Amino acid sequence: MRYEIVRSGVIVLTLASFALGCSKSPTGPSETPGGGGVTVTQVALSGNLSLPEGSTSQLTATATRSDGSTQDVTSQATWTSSDPTIATVSATGMLSSVKEGTANIIAAFGAQTGRGTAQVTAALYDVTLVANSVTALSSCDDFFDGSANGEFALRTEVVLRDGTTVAVHSTDAYPGDPIEPVFWNVADGGTRPIGVTRTFTIPGRPSEFVSVRFSATEWDRALVAVGNSLWMHDRRLDNRRDTRTHQFANGALAGQGANTVQLGDSTCGIRLSYTISMIKK
Repeated sequence: MRYEIVRSGVIVLTLASFALGCSKSPTGPSETPGGGGVTVTQVALSGNLSLPEGSTSQLTATATRSDGSTQDVTSQATWTSSDPTIATVSATGMLSSVKEGTANIIAAFGAQTGRGTAQVTAALYDVTLVANSVTALSSCDDFFDGSANGEFALRTEVVLRDGTTVAVHSTDAYPGDPIEPVFWNVADGGTRPIGVTRTFTIPGRPSEFVSVRFSATEWDRALVAVGNSLWMHDRRLDNRRDTRTHQFANGALAGQGANTVQLGDSTCGIRLSYTISMIKK
């Protein structure tokens, strides 16, 4: 009889333990830790989602509960990016921009998710162009004074991908004749310094480029008859042009450093020297 009582007691205790275990309600995935039937109804993201390439921003995930209270769940949320080639996000919500474009950033907590769109813009670069000097290879016909000098109208300008034009350098106005193009007098084989610097900004996209345009016109002085008088007249002999394009790629401009461009040939031409450099803003 004693054995049966003990055995019955074991059965009763076992059933009681089972009953107690069944009476506990498990915490659902959207419930706030601590239970009580309070659930997470929303997760919201905050922080700077608009970044230039190569920068970071700390994001915050905030959960709103069914009782109206809020909780910072940044370190508890699961963070993901829809396109890690555009932007990545760490387990602690640190957003890192990679290249220009958009990516969806998601923070999941419990059964709720918060979303935001990362806008990554191209990094900006300051480009500096220095027009250094001009060298006369040989003058064309200089009828007036017979000296081996070349009178050249010079112009240097930059054209960007969006069509923006940046004037770099042009020579002084021809004295006494403002309607004619400008000119400089440079002796054969001689070099005249220019020393003009221009700085402008471009976005760092693979499609970006900097086109440096050069133009030079050699002028011939001649005496012409006008009625019963002789007048000194400058007439255009040739119009020389060239363009050097520096393409942006992999964070640098092709052809950075010292450059030269020749307009015309060794019998009638000039050589221009310029330097181009770039630095990220």
